[in-house]
Amino acid sequence: MKCPKCGNEIPEGSLYCETCGTEIRIVKEYDAGLEQQISENMDSIRKEVRRQIEEEEQEKRQALVRRQKKRLRLVIAAAALSLILVCGIAVYLLRPTRESYVGRAYTAAEKGEYEKAAKLIDAALSLDKKSDPVELILTKTRYLEAAGDLEGAEKTIRTVTDSSTSSDDEKVRAYQLLIDIYASKERYQEIAAMIAESPDAVRSAYHAYLSSQPVFSEKSGTYEGSLSLTITDDNGGSIFYTLDGSTPDLRSNLYRSPIALTFGEYTVTAISVNKYGVVSEPVSQKYVIHGEKLQTPEVSPESGSYTGTALIRVTAPKTGKVYYTTDGSDPDEDANQYTGPIEMPTGSSSYRFIVIDENGGKSEIVSRSYSLSPAAKISAEEGPSYILQALQDAGETSDAAGTTPDGTARYSYSCIGSKTITGYGSFYLYREYLVDSTGNAAETGRRFAVNVSNATVNLYGDIGNGDQLFPLP
Repeated sequence: MKCPKCGNEIPEGSLYCETCGTEIRIVKEYDAGLEQQISENMDSIRKEVRRQIEEEEQEKRQALVRRQKKRLRLVIAAAALSLILVCGIAVYLLRPTRESYVGRAYTAAEKGEYEKAAKLIDAALSLDKKSDPVELILTKTRYLEAAGDLEGAEKTIRTVTDSSTSSDDEKVRAYQLLIDIYASKERYQEIAAMIAESPDAVRSAYHAYLSSQPVFSEKSGTYEGSLSLTITDDNGGSIFYTLDGSTPDLRSNLYRSPIALTFGEYTVTAISVNKYGVVSEPVSQKYVIHGEKLQTPEVSPESGSYTGTALIRVTAPKTGKVYYTTDGSDPDEDANQYTGPIEMPTGSSSYRFIVIDENGGKSEIVSRSYSLSPAAKISAEEGPSYILQALQDAGETSDAAGTTPDGTARYSYSCIGSKTITGYGSFYLYREYLVDSTGNAAETGRRFAVNVSNATVNLYGDIGNGDQLFPLP
């Protein structure tokens, strides 16, 4: 064997070249079967390595997928939790509340939707039954009243007025609404009855709706001479009274000043009527007055029918003045005072006279009824012809038939009665009409007075200062 470096022979079995010192590597003799086996082993090793590598990579991929899925689940869970939280907050913030219903009710009421507003108040009441509901109940009552549902409004407010737990202030406010409902129907008598049975605080607040019984200044009994009787009402109502024991009403005597009771027996009965028309129970007292009775006035002529002109004369006692009425009512100090003869009016008339002394004592009333027919020289039927003649003379008509100057209509007249005008005499009174060619009549508004004695014609008017006569234009 030679040295691969220097080419000298190397003894068998030597590991170094003795000439140059080069290390000698001994290569065994090539074995094809061994190489094949080594190759197969290497393939197996490579396959195993690749399998292990693939398994490791697959494990890594699966681990990565698991981590990704885990992260995804965490993200989904977090998102779901956030969504639930957000929804919960939204539900909490957007849930209907007492305040939201009240606000919506106010908005509906502003638009005039009062029924809707009342229902929204009901919804607000249903949400919080523990809180004080009086304010909401009062508000609902107002909405129902505005909607015209007075029955519903009364039923609602009664839950406060009839409640034993409502405070005095709450009941006072509630009763005001209930009073408003009743007053809208003019049920004042029911209001008075309701207030009379209410708590003290309510009666005190609304005492004006109550009627108090009249109070007499003097007790029943016997008195000498005369008695001045005063009647009062603690609530400022109007007092009506009678003297004969009959139950008074709004047509009876209205109390204005102390009543003078003179000789005789009286049962004075009085009622009080407040400004709402609520009538109290009647109260009566009996009085017996001993003393000289006032002399009644002497009136002439007696009642009857008369013609021409006549004067009514009254003779009064020295101890008093004479007062009279012409409308059938009982005279008092506020009636007409007789100062001299009265000219009897044409037609029917009625007079009532009384004597009242300085102490307020009154005589019995003397009544007279008259019917006066004037001593006429012309009849009521003749009056229109005198009017038409006067109008023709004044140029208002073209002929005695009353034709207007344009010929389209004519004047016509109807008698409305007779009347005595002080200082002028007695007259027939007429209405004036215009009648067209088809016979349709329209009143002109003018009135004419024709003197029954001399047939003079005047325009007539009653303009607040009594009867007035005006000459034709």
